This record gives sequence, structure tokens and C-alpha cells, in this order.
Amino acid sequence: MGAWGTGIEQNDTTLDVIHQFVEHLRRTQSLPKATAGVMHDFAHALDDPEYAAQLRHGLATAQWRYGKLDRALLGAIRADLEAGIGIASYGAEAKAREKAVRAFVAKLSAPNPKPKAMPAPPKVPKRPRVPKPAVFEAGDCLALQLPRKGGWLAALVLARDVSESGDGFNVVARLDWKGANAPQPRVFGAPDGSAPPKVRAIAMFPGGRYDGDAIATVVGRVQVDPAKFGIEKTPHFWAWRFADTGKGREGMEFAGWHGLPELRRY
Repeated sequence: MGAWGTGIEQNDTTLDVIHQFVEHLRRTQSLPKATAGVMHDFAHALDDPEYAAQLRHGLATAQWRYGKLDRALLGAIRADLEAGIGIASYGAEAKAREKAVRAFVAKLSAPNPKPKAMPAPPKVPKRPRVPKPAVFEAGDCLALQLPRKGGWLAALVLARDVSESGDGFNVVARLDWKGANAPQPRVFGAPDGSAPPKVRAIAMFPGGRYDGDAIATVVGRVQVDPAKFGIEKTPHFWAWRFADTGKGREGMEFAGWHGLPELRRY
């Protein structure tokens, strides 16, 4: 869960739910179908009370904006509030968070006087869009030369997958290694995957032409098991997340990048 304030829309989950609701609404032109789409995309969030509360906040915000709020959903948000779900985790800012949620409930208790119009459906492209393939295969060992700063980094491709848009992407682990020369095979762990290397960060690597700061070269291949790196595939639209391994269930789905050297630390 990434949060930068106590407001309703000051966390990643709620904003992502609102965004995905609008995308479903744009495609289906139906509020019930958009709601069903969001519930499918974020089904995993229902396993965690904190995430579930933020899911409901995002869904209720989107429904209210478009003029049709599910009263049962508002009732569930009230129940979360009275039970303190999504409040205590804010620590010293818990009172401010509670105040924000109570104001949110009061706002949604009245109909939206100026609901937004249905978003325009997506335009049909004149030419079929060609999906961007993933760049690497699972198990690829990457030597990353840094032309600007100098030196080398090492990264290991944990998975190759395809997003709902049809574009490919890789799940890549930046290893806890940096050197003056290209990394040797031992840096990437045992070839059979029995001894995974120490990882500094994990993030998504989009398909298509690579335009990051590092020049990536495949220098070998090893067997990889994503579970050994504490990540798992999920049915929601971002496809991968950290498993419950003590590191928390946040991270990858919010770890966009523009270059491998800038991966977030988790």
C-alpha cells in the first residue's frame, strides 16, 4: 500500500481502482459492468481488510462521480469506519484519517448534484496496433553497463508475461551487486536455481525498445522460480505482486520505471 497522506485519494490502491473503473466504463458504457470489472481486477484485495477498505473507497468514489452509488457499498464503508479498518494503520495520523473518511461518508450520503457524463468510448484505430513483445526470456542474466555513471550492474529476469493490452513485459530483479567490470556467472546464483542471488529490488520491465540509462546485455541463463523471490502471479490486471513473505504485499504493481538502475527498493 503506497500512501502519501490521509485523504481518500492519497493512496495508490484507491487511485488505481478509480482509474480502472473509468477504463471499464469507457469500454462497456455500463456502470454495473464497470463495477463488475473492477471487482474482478481487484479480487485479491478482498483478502486484506486494509486493501479491501481502499478498494471500496475507490469504487464508491467512481460510482458517485457518475451518479449511481451502490447503497450497500456505502454501508460497507460505514462498517469499516466504525470498526477502525484502514484507520489505525495510519499511526500518528489516525485521527486525521478518521476525519477524512467521516467527511467522505457524509459527502457520499447525498446524491451527486452534478454527475459526470459517460466517458467517450475508445476510438477504433485505423490500423491494428502491433503489440510490443517482452524483451527478455525468464532466466536471462543481464549485465547492465552504465554509460553515464560508469560501472556495471546485474539483473535477473524472473518472468516473461503479457499484459491485458497485449504488450509483453518482464519481471526483473536487480541484484545487490555493482562492479567495475561485467558480472561473472556466479553473481546470478546457481544455474539450477537452487541458490537464488541476493536481490535489491524487483519491478516491471515493459516490452518494446529499451530506452533506459543502462545498456543491457544477456550474458547467460539460469533456472528461476519466482516464488523463491517472494513474488507471485495474480488474476488482477497488473498480473504480479509480492507474496506475504514479511516484505509486505506492496511494491511491484506500483514500481514503474524508466531505467533499470532506477528500480525502487523494497
